[in-house]
Amino acid sequence: MSIVNNIGFILLSVWLVGSGVIVIFGLEFPSRSLVMAFLAIIAGILILFRIRDSKASINLGMLLLSLWLMLTGLFGLFGAAFPAGTIFLAVLGLGAGVLLLIGQ
Repeated sequence: MSIVNNIGFILLSVWLVGSGVIVIFGLEFPSRSLVMAFLAIIAGILILFRIRDSKASINLGMLLLSLWLMLTGLFGLFGAAFPAGTIFLAVLGLGAGVLLLIGQ
């Protein structure tokens, strides 16, 4: 697969590494939340488009991962919160991870 086909996963990787580095080293920089939110939203959208354009059957784990990324980014971008929102995202992420591990 070419880099163009995998750009969503590359952005996801950058987001994951960036998130880890920010937490581990306590990094702060201007617009950190904004940059990370946009990175998550764009990665989620690109992964969703890749799923939609795929000839293979839809992978439910990838779909949930895409939704989790977009919601995480949107919540971070707008500071949105709703009762049990954190739990909802945790369950969505857990479901995506489990489905990806079992190949669904």
